[in-house]
Amino acid sequence: MLRTLKPKNMKALTVLFFISLISLQSIAQENQDLQFYQKQLQKSQNMKTGGIFLTAIGGVFSIIGLRRMGESYELFAGEQNADYKSGELLTATGMLSLGGGIPLMIVGARNQRKYKRTLQTFSVGVNASTQSRGLTLTYKF
Repeated sequence: MLRTLKPKNMKALTVLFFISLISLQSIAQENQDLQFYQKQLQKSQNMKTGGIFLTAIGGVFSIIGLRRMGESYELFAGEQNADYKSGELLTATGMLSLGGGIPLMIVGARNQRKYKRTLQTFSVGVNASTQSRGLTLTYKF
């Protein structure tokens, strides 16, 4: 024999169903946000590391290129030999690397700080105190 639910029980069941859907959606959203911020943090760390690497290589290339140009340039003859040309190429490559590495390092460090701070302020937990029970969500702007 099939039993039907009373309207009062049906309303309670419907409300309970929607509350559970909302709570599941908020937990899923929190997990996606957390993964997004972790991904952005990793990207920022890679940017900063790449910027440091480019800056260091650019500095070394510039110094080697300037030194090579200085050693190979003949002041009175006014001639530029192959060593001078390779020094120009090393210096230009070094300056371009410096020009790209410094902003990359600065932006990566700034974003890394921002996403670390965001991850530290973002948390979800179950509040088990006697005064208030339930799911708590803490997010600071």
